[in-house]
Amino acid sequence: MTSAARFPYSGVMGEAPQRPDPGPSPQAALRPGLVGAGRILAECSYLGAFFQGWQVQAKGERTVQGEVETVLRRLYKEYVPAIAAGRTDTGVHAERQYFHFNPPFDIPLEGLWRGLNAYLPWDIRVHRTWRVGEAVHARNSVLSKTYRYTLQTGGILSPFDALTVHAWYGPLDEGLMREAAALLPGERDFRPFTVQPGGYTSTVRHLTRFDLKRSGRRLVFAVSADGFMRHMVRRLVGTVVEVGRGARPVEWVRGLVERGEGEAGPPIDGRGLCLAEVVYPPLTSFPSAPIISPLA
Repeated sequence: MTSAARFPYSGVMGEAPQRPDPGPSPQAALRPGLVGAGRILAECSYLGAFFQGWQVQAKGERTVQGEVETVLRRLYKEYVPAIAAGRTDTGVHAERQYFHFNPPFDIPLEGLWRGLNAYLPWDIRVHRTWRVGEAVHARNSVLSKTYRYTLQTGGILSPFDALTVHAWYGPLDEGLMREAAALLPGERDFRPFTVQPGGYTSTVRHLTRFDLKRSGRRLVFAVSADGFMRHMVRRLVGTVVEVGRGARPVEWVRGLVERGEGEAGPPIDGRGLCLAEVVYPPLTSFPSAPIISPLA
């Protein structure tokens, strides 16, 4: 275990569900000096295929945040904003996404968990809820995030996987792809790998991991950093794929990462991308015992 402790996870589909642990009583868990009922931090997952990303859109498209806030309004009878660890793009999934909100009054944690899952649509599930202090922020407290991208490179993609795996039918040189991937980690200016770079205070990010592994007919990318910009992961993977299909040389990638100039490869299809993990500070920063909930 590193100093950056990960939230324990309740398991994966197919495992026996765990019995919810009610933790401390609602009265004992309330911390003095907090407004209303304090702050709630929740862990959720969603299938992103039918969402226009996490963030609420001006034209009213279906989003994860929109669905969550609709349920919060139903539970609390007023608008309660939900702030996520990161804004996933259109079609992108999440195994471990976190969001926080400040409720106007207290609902016991187990009842809150049950209420959220009762009213949320089938493609979003809340797995755990914590009562935390105001210093805990779902986005600003993040130490690192990990995304996983899954690319199938042979055979026929099963329709049962078609929403979460991207099928690639052309040849790919994995040796060249690994050479290109090895150039990406480090603290550097990733301006070429995002869209609208002028919208960020800084385009420097610390990419701590860019792994590429073969699993049967599939290539699985794992990308970790202290933060990501819009389309950044999809363009990182897309750049490596450009090299693999022979459209660009490895030296092109070297120029992108060493000088922070030029244009990276196009963003690869979002259906293969999933937010896999979010790392926060040690659990001592989160004073209440968590509700450990089954995947319902």
